Formats: sequence, structure tokens, C-alpha cells
Amino acid sequence: MDCDPVLFQRINRAVNFAHLNCSHDIRLDELAEVACLSKFHFSRRFAATLGETPIQFLHRLRLERSARQLVYMSGRQITEVALSCGFSSSQVFSRAFQRHFNCSPSQFRTDNQGRFRRFWHGRNARKDRQRLHALGFAQDGRPPKARVAALQPKRVAYLRNYGHYGPNPNNDQLFHILQEWARQNGLWTQNARLIGVAWDNPNITPDHMCRYDVCIELPKTFTLQRGIVSAQTLPGGQFNCLHVDGILDDFLHVWEWFTDHSFREPTRRPGHRPSYEFYHPRSFDAARGYVCVDLCLPVQ
Repeated sequence: MDCDPVLFQRINRAVNFAHLNCSHDIRLDELAEVACLSKFHFSRRFAATLGETPIQFLHRLRLERSARQLVYMSGRQITEVALSCGFSSSQVFSRAFQRHFNCSPSQFRTDNQGRFRRFWHGRNARKDRQRLHALGFAQDGRPPKARVAALQPKRVAYLRNYGHYGPNPNNDQLFHILQEWARQNGLWTQNARLIGVAWDNPNITPDHMCRYDVCIELPKTFTLQRGIVSAQTLPGGQFNCLHVDGILDDFLHVWEWFTDHSFREPTRRPGHRPSYEFYHPRSFDAARGYVCVDLCLPVQ
């Protein structure tokens, strides 16, 4: 994003607030207050930076959240989905959904359950097992096991990129920039670990709108100076966690499989928090294409 760093940070604060609270009635002046800008200046700069107005962004977040629920919570009625995502009625929701996705909510659910839930079973099963086997797990021919863990909130320094979640030189560059910043500020210690934060589902959100943060945890006593790096608190809660020790090129495939696998149990529901990638200390080696990481998917 070609934007003044301080202004970009303020807009991102409002973006994060909207993401975590979009099921509630959020007013434009609330978002402007979070960004510490006047309502007029905030609206103008938000649209110039992200390509959509704050209200359009909030509306899209609600629709994308509803799309995830339709796919991963197949037992939930469409009216329940509509109300839980901040729509006043199922009729209002259905019209908005039709305009955005060019199909009805029920048709989207029918079409996309097969599209998202395509791993480990059916015609791709053998190929999926081979690829996952190459990543160092699923050695016995069965899916790898994940564990549910309670994660605490973390205060982090971060940089953000908007773009697709596959191999992305912009995201790689942010890792290098943040790592160098951490060295200069005495934070790149032996146990330091980088954190990737994925706010969106690339099966639903357009590539150029997918938000990705590169983070490093901050000590409680650390004071962040004004600059290109800003601070945020990553929300905690219940997460389904999977350890991956393998090749970066297959990373997106593993994320897709893990998301699908996590919500096959009808009692497990997707959470509204972002997904995390906790890179083990000194394990991130982009040159060799190798990574050792814990993937953490929010659940309810």
C-alpha cells in the first residue's frame, strides 16, 4: 500500500476493530474514533488506501463471515447465519448475498461444500496423502492429528500486506524487514519467533484484499517508537493447532486441508479471530524453502 505509514497504521486499527466486531452495529464515527481521525478525513483516506469505503468494507466482512458459516456450519439455518453476522433479517441478508456472490446463500452452501471439503477423500485422496506425506507427517497413511489449545492475547510489533496468500515476495520482504528491525531494537534473541497472521479466507476473499501481518512478540516494557512498524494485540481464545515441518511451496495446500479437516466435526465451529502461524525460533529458511511452524485456526 502506497500510503503514509502513520496513516496506514491508523486505518489498520479501524480495520482490525471492524473485523472483530462486524457482527455488531458499528457506526462510521466509531471507526473514525478508533483511527483517531475526523469522520470525513477517515472516510476519504480509507477509500483511497483500500479501494472501498468503510461501510463497504464492513458490509463485505459480514458477507464473507456469513459465507464461511454457510460452508463450515452446515447445520446452521440461513436465518441464524444472517442474524449472527449482523443482518436485520434473512430477507435483507439474502438480497445482499445474491448481489455480492451472484447466487443465493443456499446455492452457495451447496456449491462450495464440495469445493472446500475436497481433501483426503474422493478423487484427490491419493494425491493429498502423497503431498502431506512429503511434508513429514501423515506417515501412516492417516491424517495428521491436531490439538485444541487456549492461546493468550499477545502484544506484537507488526507489518501488514494486502495480497494473495500463496508465494508472495511482498510478504517475504516483510519478514526480512521485521527481522532486521527486531535486531536493531534488541528483540531478535535466541528464542525470538516470527508470527504470521492471516485475517481472511482466500477461498472467499479476493486475493488483493487478503490481509497478512508479519509480527514479533513485544516485551511488556518495550516502548514502540513511531515508524513503519506498529503495534497491536493479537486476540487469544481457543485454536485448533497443527505442527508442520516442511516445504513452503506446499504451505497453502496444508492450510486448505487443515481448515477443511478442522470443521468436519459438526460440534466445532469457526471462530472470528484471525489464524496464526507461529514460526519456531531460527527455523524459517526461505532460501531453502523450509519451515517449522505451528498453524493455529480459531474455533468456538
